[in-house]
Amino acid sequence: MNAVQKSSAIPHDEVWLERLRDPQRAEFALNLALKEFKKDRDMDSLLDVLRLVIKAQEG
Repeated sequence: MNAVQKSSAIPHDEVWLERLRDPQRAEFALNLALKEFKKDRDMDSLLDVLRLVIKAQEG
């Protein structure tokens, strides 16, 4: 039986959290998310960005 190998990839959210710790990047992400929300009214996408920024800024 073959052993299952664990992925060494970094989870997507972890990459975002690292980048969004920078206040300028967080502000840019929020502004972009709001701009996109005005166009497509995709509440889930907006809330995802808000969740990530809040989590990143909490440290």
